Amino acid sequence: NVWTNENEVIVTAELPGFSLDKIHLSVVGNELTLNGKREMPELKEDEYYHRHERRQGEFERMVQLPFVVDRKKITARFKDGVLKVNLPRAESDKPINIEIKAS
Repeated sequence: NVWTNENEVIVTAELPGFSLDKIHLSVVGNELTLNGKREMPELKEDEYYHRHERRQGEFERMVQLPFVVDRKKITARFKDGVLKVNLPRAESDKPINIEIKAS
């Protein structure tokens, strides 16, 4: 999920079963990249899957950001299988009001 307000972009991703060391984030230009890898749990010799619904393996998602972000203020939190990334808008990209003077 991606949403925005005038000050930041917020990205959330549900990543159940992922360990934190298998999730990677990067920002290049105006693009956020999220990738990771979920490995199949090892079964014992006499065990087998009756049903397997979670996908295993690698994934990658890229999100075009609607404005320039301040890279030094990006934060990311991973809690209860949900990753939340806050990407604050760069001050230089915020709109400014220009005073018009009468002559």
